[in-house]
Amino acid sequence: MLVFSFLNELENFFLEEKRRGRKMLDVYEAVQQSSEILQRLYLMIAAGVVCVKVKEAPAKEIMRDLCEMTKGIQNPTRGLFLRYYMLKKLKDCLLYTSDAADERSSVDLGGRRIIKKKKKE
Repeated sequence: MLVFSFLNELENFFLEEKRRGRKMLDVYEAVQQSSEILQRLYLMIAAGVVCVKVKEAPAKEIMRDLCEMTKGIQNPTRGLFLRYYMLKKLKDCLLYTSDAADERSSVDLGGRRIIKKKKKE
């Protein structure tokens, strides 16, 4: 899709800014000043992905912040596309939980966790 190619160009721009010596956490904080929430979230995802790639910020904190922000989108179609893009970009950073996993190290992505109960014989 054309939108993804433009967002990839934005990521490449942020990576180039990093190479020039700019801190990605400063960029991540700067894009949060955008007045429109939808545009702000796409900018935050692009900057957040670069922050995680260059290891300037823990992936868990960035993901938690982005997940909280995506809850602000009220239109279901826009929210679905935004969450898809966010998950696609951060898929390498996702923390999968199992029944034995530590709940404090997981990130709530807005879904429900399904736990299979063991049958007693």
